[in-house]
Amino acid sequence: MKNNLIYVLIYIGLNGLCLQAVAQTDSTSSGAEIQWSELNNVQKLIDDNKLASAIDTLDSINTKNLNSKQLAKYQMLKSEIYFSNQDAAPKDSDEVVKDEEIYDFEDAARNTDDLIKKAIEQQYKEQTQNSPPAPNAVSENIKPIIESIQKPITATTQKPVESVKSIESTETAIIRKIIQQDFSNTNVRSIAVLLPFSGALATPAKAIKQAIITAYYQDPNQIKPEINFIDTQNKPELIVQFYNEALKNNPDVIIGPLDKASVESLNKYLANTSHPTVIALNYTSSNTLPDNNFFQFGISAEDEAEQAAKKIFHDGYHNSLVLADNTAWGERVSNVYRSQFQKAGGKVLRVVRINNNSNLKNLISKVIDIEQSQNRKNTLELVLNKKVAFSPRRRQDFDHIFLVTSNVIAKQVKPILKFYYADNLKVVSTSSIYDAKLNNNIADLDGILFCDIPWIIQNNNSAQNTMLATIHHTWPDSMNNIRLYAMGIDAYNLTYSLGKLKNSGNTALASNTGNLYLSNSNKIQRGLAWAVIQNGQPKSL
Repeated sequence: MKNNLIYVLIYIGLNGLCLQAVAQTDSTSSGAEIQWSELNNVQKLIDDNKLASAIDTLDSINTKNLNSKQLAKYQMLKSEIYFSNQDAAPKDSDEVVKDEEIYDFEDAARNTDDLIKKAIEQQYKEQTQNSPPAPNAVSENIKPIIESIQKPITATTQKPVESVKSIESTETAIIRKIIQQDFSNTNVRSIAVLLPFSGALATPAKAIKQAIITAYYQDPNQIKPEINFIDTQNKPELIVQFYNEALKNNPDVIIGPLDKASVESLNKYLANTSHPTVIALNYTSSNTLPDNNFFQFGISAEDEAEQAAKKIFHDGYHNSLVLADNTAWGERVSNVYRSQFQKAGGKVLRVVRINNNSNLKNLISKVIDIEQSQNRKNTLELVLNKKVAFSPRRRQDFDHIFLVTSNVIAKQVKPILKFYYADNLKVVSTSSIYDAKLNNNIADLDGILFCDIPWIIQNNNSAQNTMLATIHHTWPDSMNNIRLYAMGIDAYNLTYSLGKLKNSGNTALASNTGNLYLSNSNKIQRGLAWAVIQNGQPKSL
C-alpha cells in the first residue's frame, strides 16, 4: 500500500507539471477534435479501470498528429496508466517471477525531485520573461511538490545479518583442514562399478569408466583391487538385479549407480540391511535416509548454487537478482540458490527466466529499470520542450546478479550491463558459464565470478597436472567431459579414504572435484575453487 502511495505521489508531481504545460499551450483547432475525443476515451477507460483497453487505445494514437497540448495530455495518460497498475503494462515473452519487488524509493524520489526542480525553475524563468528568479521564490514553488512526494517515503531496510559467523564456522572451518589422498588402506580388494554403458547416459558412463581405469593405473599400491564393470542399461527398474549380480564377486566397495532413479531404488532396497560400502554417483531425494554404509557423491550444479549463495552473502552482498534459463535445470539451480541465500539472511528480489529466443538486451533493460529512467527523461523533455543531458540509471535495490545459464548466453550479459552503465554490478555464476575446451574466446565473461573444480581453475598442483596430462594423452576427447573424468578418479580414490572422512568430521580430502567432506546424511560435499574471469582467462582466487 505504501509503495502504491509513493507511485501516486510521484505521478501527481509529474502530471502537475504536465497540466501546467497544458494550460500554457494554445487552444486546439477544430481539426484536432478527433484526437481529443480519442484522448478523452482513454481517460474514461482509465477511470473505469479498464487499463488493458486504455493501453491499446493509447497505442493506436498517432502522436505525430497531436499538437503540444495534446502531447502533454498523451504523456500524462501514459504515466497515469503506468502508475495505476504496472502489471497492466505489456510484458515480453519471458516468464518473470517477482518474489519481493523492493525498489529503492528513496533514490527514486531524489531522481524525481531533480526533474521537478529543473522543470519548475524553467517554467518560472519563462513566466518572469527569462529574468533570473529570486532563490526564495523558486524554492517556494518547488517546496510543496517536493514535500508531498518525500513525506511518506521510507527506505526499505534489512534486519542486521547475524548468520555470517555461523556459515563461516560450519563451512570454512571444515574446508581449511585438508588431508591428502592416502592409499594405505589395503582392505579394498574388490570393486564393482555399476554404470549405464547403453542408453541415454552412455557417454558420461564411458567417461567415468575411463577415469576409473586411469586412477587404477595411477594407484601406487603394487597389489591393486580387482574391478568389475556392470552395465545397468539405464534401467532403474532392474538396478536391484544388477546389484545382486555384482555381489557374486564379493566386492568391498560398489561405485554407482549413476542416475538418480537407480540411486533411490537401491537406497530403499538396502535400507537397514548389511551390505558392502556403496558410493552412489548421484543424490537421492527420497525420504529414506541412506544408512551408514551408503554414500552419495556427485558434481551437481545445485551444489555449486548452494556454495555461491554462501560465498556471495559472506562477501557482503545481501540483495540478489537472479537470471536463470527457463528450463527444469535452470529452475532447480535457481531455487537452491534462492533457498540457501535467504537461509543465510539475504533477499532474492526477483527471479527472471531466460528463454533461448529472448531479446536479452530488452529483457535486462526492463529488469534493471533502465526503461523507467528513460521515461523520466522523456517526461522532462516534454515539460521543458527541449532535449536534456541524460545518463540512464539502473534500479539500486539489488547489489549482485546470480546467473544460471550457458556460456553462450553468459557472454552477452556483461556487455549489455556495460551498455546500460551497470558493468560495475557483481555477477556470480556456476561452472556452466565456463567451457574449458573453448577457453580461448571468453573475454566477454570478464568480471564474472564463478566456482568450478580445481582441475579447471587451479593449475599449481603437480599431482593433478600429471593426472590431467595422462588423461589427455590416453583419452584425446576427454576435454569434452573433463569434470566427469575428475569425478571418476575421485570416486576410485574415495574407496581408500572414506574411513578417514567418516572418523573425523573436521577434515576434507584434497581431490580433483574439490575438497571433499562428509555431511550428516553421508553426502560427500565439495568445497569448490573460485575464480574471476580476467582478460579472457579464469584467475584463481
